[in-house]
Amino acid sequence: MNGIQDELETELKSHTVFAGNLRPNYSGVGLSNLPATIASHLGCRIPGASTLSRKVDDFDADYSTVILLLVDGMGWNLIKSLAKGNRYLADLSNKFPPSPMTTVFPSTTSTAITTLSTGRSPSEHGIVGYTMFVKELGTIVNMLDFKAVNSPKDETIFEKGIQPEEFLGIPTFYQLLSREGIQSFVLTKNYILGSGLSKITHAGAHQNGYVDVGDMFVLLRKLLESNRGLRKYVFVYWPSVDTASHAFGPWSEETAAEMRSLFFSLQEEFLGKLPGQLRKDTVLLITADHGQSQIVDGGAFDASTDKEFMDMLIMPPTGDSRTAFLHVKEGRKGNVEEHLKKKFGRSYSCMDIDNAIDLDLLGPGTRKKGLVDRLGDLMILTEPGRSIFYPFKPNSVYNQRGAHSGLTEDELIIPLFKIPLST
Repeated sequence: MNGIQDELETELKSHTVFAGNLRPNYSGVGLSNLPATIASHLGCRIPGASTLSRKVDDFDADYSTVILLLVDGMGWNLIKSLAKGNRYLADLSNKFPPSPMTTVFPSTTSTAITTLSTGRSPSEHGIVGYTMFVKELGTIVNMLDFKAVNSPKDETIFEKGIQPEEFLGIPTFYQLLSREGIQSFVLTKNYILGSGLSKITHAGAHQNGYVDVGDMFVLLRKLLESNRGLRKYVFVYWPSVDTASHAFGPWSEETAAEMRSLFFSLQEEFLGKLPGQLRKDTVLLITADHGQSQIVDGGAFDASTDKEFMDMLIMPPTGDSRTAFLHVKEGRKGNVEEHLKKKFGRSYSCMDIDNAIDLDLLGPGTRKKGLVDRLGDLMILTEPGRSIFYPFKPNSVYNQRGAHSGLTEDELIIPLFKIPLST
């Protein structure tokens, strides 16, 4: 890393909500500014959206092709820790030093992907967690597959009559680009194609599936070849760094191996084989949706086992395992805070939802109708090493070694590589 990146990292870490919890940036040094920047490089704009600061994106060039590779779970601190032991990552970082920026809050995939796919903040698009209370259905919904957590049938909420475009209520980034004559393509794992989140966030794009990391980059290369001459945006999603981090922890040998595999394949199957004519006016951006925090042994709080705690709530906690949202019975907010403090000390901190919104943790802009209904009354922020979960399915066991959705630097700060392919 160089001095400019170090200064920017120090600046991001200096803006805190309270000790150890950073403020997400929505004003030029954040993931939410990336769609407007991509649009700008393709010669158009997203009305009302701001681009990345020149501290992060100092490109003046216009491009006919912009590729965004999103590596799920690849936090800034993970990049720094592996830069010396991963030859391909080290070479890339030396030639194209990444810039730090923040992701959105909650720092989780469903929220971040929706921001990238709309150019809107979480406050505006309203997808605020891995699980979320959907008032119009009167149930808690998994925001990746869009299925009710307690549904006896394996059906999405769209099969219950809710239309994907109506649920989101705003055009996607791909639809906005299409209006400007720009084609969009999405490359994702085969099992994700047609998923609930994909239905709402990838509308307007040509969607393509792959099997694994090698054929992902082969597919990307072939896609550029077959669509040469088009102004286009290509979004590529790679989930397996996050998967390894959940299973083994972000600092594990297994996660490091997954990163080596990714950057090896990037060089050997894409950058090293891409013909010169396809490099012209093309830029590759690489970023993440969030990083991860290591969960210590015994650090997970199973809310279902605490009857006193659950008796204060209207429904089980929603959100994610590092930040939970609580719908609290009338007059019991103080009791919830007192109970958690007595049981866990400072390991689990409560914040009033109105306070979280006033602090702009979910970003600026016109608030999504019904946002507070989705968030509830209180928010739990967990210390590093801790998590909170509720087993919605019988016999569910929490065994994650890494988790995310909080405001720690491991989770919130992410990298952005900018790689002009013609160089």
